[in-house]
Amino acid sequence: MKTILVIENDFCRGGREKVTIDILEMLVACGKYKVDLCLIHEGGEWDNRIPKGVNLVNIFDLPMDVVREKICECDQRYSLAVNLRKGYFFRSAKIMAMRKYRKNRALRYRELYSHVKQDHYDYVIASSLTVVIVLAIAAQVNADCKYVWWHNVFCKHSDRKKFGLDKNVTVNSILHDVNLYSCFDKIICVSDKVKELFDYYFPYMQNKSVVMYNAIDEEKIKQLADIKVNDIPNGKIKIATVGRISKEKGQQLAIEAAKILKKHKKEFVWYFVGNGDLLIRLKRKVQKEHLEPYCIFLGARDNPYPYIKACDIYCQPSLTEAYCTTINEARIIGKAIVATRFTGIVEQIENEKNGLICDTNAKMLAGSIEKLFDKNYLDKLSLNVEYPNETEKGKIFSVEGVFD
Repeated sequence: MKTILVIENDFCRGGREKVTIDILEMLVACGKYKVDLCLIHEGGEWDNRIPKGVNLVNIFDLPMDVVREKICECDQRYSLAVNLRKGYFFRSAKIMAMRKYRKNRALRYRELYSHVKQDHYDYVIASSLTVVIVLAIAAQVNADCKYVWWHNVFCKHSDRKKFGLDKNVTVNSILHDVNLYSCFDKIICVSDKVKELFDYYFPYMQNKSVVMYNAIDEEKIKQLADIKVNDIPNGKIKIATVGRISKEKGQQLAIEAAKILKKHKKEFVWYFVGNGDLLIRLKRKVQKEHLEPYCIFLGARDNPYPYIKACDIYCQPSLTEAYCTTINEARIIGKAIVATRFTGIVEQIENEKNGLICDTNAKMLAGSIEKLFDKNYLDKLSLNVEYPNETEKGKIFSVEGVFD
């Protein structure tokens, strides 16, 4: 039986974490592999979702609490973002002077590398190319094949217009870790656009990058969606948005669109499912704009699918997405979709056929939603919703498609 090691940073709520859990479930269900998981930080909301049959392991010759302390110390010592956030300006200036730690972020963790045990695996999976500690540790594992998932859109500031990306897309630091990327046999990109960007910046690694859309258990989502919820009353047009309450997910844009809909005297309720760092600020904004009856924050839900099903419209107002899993979940549930023009959406939705795609501004978002107040048009788009489409069918992740 072949062995697979999966390395994940934590299982806090999030799209990347959900994908890792889905991959673990598929590997266990396959029955062909011994599956180990190294979870660097425990205590996430989704730790209880780790499938039975996955072995939680420590791949270091140090206790995991010591490993976490060392990671924290390394971040304190070498991370410019961490030190600026904490107001350590003298230390930040020193880090700016240490160019090698900015140009190769994995170097900050090198004192841990000698503590990675050299147990042999057939495959090692790093859950994300952008979580440097996960990437750096996976590179040190003794494995025949090393795979990494790339869930994020990235580009240089100067290339945004060339690729038609939002101003919020900025990950210059990712372009500095090229030495790490070359350690991996496959870079699994979650959309065509992500592969296009990777190949543009790293043309000599094009043969390593492949497109695989995140796999989704359709039957499971349909079953979970059928569970009844009591906090979504009937009446009025109901809109659902699911995701972390953060700048890039666009809930602030949604509230601006709600203001416009209210001004146009539309009767609706917009439900936001999720928690995040902007939650308190956006709740205050809703109060200030007198939108309390129109915008309701439900908080995080382990099962968001009944809320999507109970609503008439699913809206994804994101400023940036590589490939949006919640859009696909709404498609499976059969909802009419309105989304901003983020990366990957054109691979999921055909505008005005099975959903509406609009520019990333409140006026256009409100206008698109307003079109769906026409029940005939709403029903037409809902009936045309499909998952997967013909393009996606051949690119969805499968165990057989990745592992020999």
